[in-house]
Amino acid sequence: MELLKTHILIVDCTSATRAAGLALYDLAREYLAPLIYVYEAKKKLVWILSREKIMEKLGLS
Repeated sequence: MELLKTHILIVDCTSATRAAGLALYDLAREYLAPLIYVYEAKKKLVWILSREKIMEKLGLS
C-alpha cells in the first residue's frame, strides 16, 4: 500500500472471478482507487469507480 502514496493506481477487475471482482471493488472503494472493467468482445472500457466519483465522494467536484 506504500505505492498508493506516490503512484497512481487503477484497479482492473476484467479477468477476475466474481468473488475476486467484489473484493477488488471493496479495495478500490476503501483506498479511493479508480476501478475499471474491459468488455473485450466490444472493446469497451467501463469505469466502475471513476476519478470523478472519487472526487465527488471527497467533496472536491
